[in-house]
Amino acid sequence: GKFCAATELGLTKLEYIEHEDGSVEWADGLEDPEGRALSIFPDCESLDVGTDLAEWLLEDKAVTIELTSNRADCHCMLGVAREMQVVTGAEYRLPWMYEDFETTDGKTDEISITLDDPRGCPLYTGLVFSDIRMAPSPLWMAKKLYSVGMRPISNIVDITNLVLYEIGQPLHAFDYRLLHDATIIVRRAHEGETMATIDGIVRNLTPADLVIADSKEPVAIAGVMGGYASEVTGKTEKVLLESAWFDPVSVRRTSRRLALRSESAIRFERGVDPEGVIRAAYRVAYLMDELKCGKPSHQIAVAREGKEEPIIVRLHESQIAQVLGQEVATGETETILQGLGFLVDGLAPQWKITVPSFRRDVFIAEDVIEEIARHIGYDNFGENLPRTHMRTGL
Repeated sequence: GKFCAATELGLTKLEYIEHEDGSVEWADGLEDPEGRALSIFPDCESLDVGTDLAEWLLEDKAVTIELTSNRADCHCMLGVAREMQVVTGAEYRLPWMYEDFETTDGKTDEISITLDDPRGCPLYTGLVFSDIRMAPSPLWMAKKLYSVGMRPISNIVDITNLVLYEIGQPLHAFDYRLLHDATIIVRRAHEGETMATIDGIVRNLTPADLVIADSKEPVAIAGVMGGYASEVTGKTEKVLLESAWFDPVSVRRTSRRLALRSESAIRFERGVDPEGVIRAAYRVAYLMDELKCGKPSHQIAVAREGKEEPIIVRLHESQIAQVLGQEVATGETETILQGLGFLVDGLAPQWKITVPSFRRDVFIAEDVIEEIARHIGYDNFGENLPRTHMRTGL
């Protein structure tokens, strides 16, 4: 056994008041120096006096899943929930988010975004937050991060990490005042260019590396790690939130060369959902406002070069029976595919299937049939030999 200090449990002085007799009073309802309420411990009101702290604070249930390399969409809670709703029939819901923003073409009153390498980054969004209040995260958020093996750092950083695990979209927060000329340029690194990453190590860059730069120098290695010079600190008053889509090949190459295997790189090199880029920024805006730690701008800058056309797959009901060896009920086929996010158009026996943007591993009818088969269960199919069609030779 071990006696743990409050700090070892992830608690801070903002979350509790320690009395002289050693007892602890949860400080829900505290106010910050400006008189704003701090909802640090919102769920403690339902507890009775004498509740076992360890049982309430540390008890948690974990589900361990194994992912194949093609299932990048399940590197987040929403992806797993989407799969489980098909199995359980439970309702699938997106988390709360703000969407009331004016979308501009790469420039707002506060930031200018330029895509010098649209192949490496065809989509980059920037959302500015003011009135930043740095503080420890509320316990409910700290518990969620601990449950996935991440250490809570501060409310701003923790919000971006939480959304990473919720939606699967890597994010980065820059100290706005440390960006030269309020400018973001996505470009390739110059020959001999260097940059210190947030771990304090100076990295040597090559022209093969995609970087996020201001008007003077690189401030982040795209999709891999942020820069030390522009990171968010206790002195930060204004933040620029980055949410972008980076080329998987470029991120993988740079990550391996620099031996930097960050959570962001793991997801980018497998391919993130392009439709989740702006959605993640909206989710951060909601959490920042909910925790009273930042006020989002009314404009969001969206720099975009082109847009991928959705993949359309033609599927005939007879193909399912031919591949799987037995027929599948029409209603079951449509329920499974619609639950997984596929848009099913047309009536049986002929469907036109639109593949969702987060499934970058589905291209042909056999891929779609595989989705049906795995949710029915491979063990539920009989052992049948493939049917062959032979013609008599002349």
